[in-house]
Amino acid sequence: MLVHMDLQIQHKYLSKANQVMAQTNNQLAEVYESLGDWQLATNYCHKVLEAIQCSYPSSSTAVAYQKLKLADLLKLQGHQAPAHEQTAAKGILQLHFGDLAEQSTKTV
Repeated sequence: MLVHMDLQIQHKYLSKANQVMAQTNNQLAEVYESLGDWQLATNYCHKVLEAIQCSYPSSSTAVAYQKLKLADLLKLQGHQAPAHEQTAAKGILQLHFGDLAEQSTKTV
């Protein structure tokens, strides 16, 4: 109950680009993912992506990684993220991290 009230206050007074809010949303996405609630995890992952896109260019590794996380969550729900976005995100990570990107881009 207290956590819920705290989140309401954060959502009301902090902008969607606020890093504290983004970190909170990211942690909530991870919690709901571990609980198997893919829909809530996806909702919070979308919020994190919005915050990251306010702070970083679309060609950044932060945006690419978050898009791949979102694609994985959508796949778990039987949906498909746009293929061109997944390909672009994987390409950005490959460009920056080379073969190490393979480990972080494996989808479900």
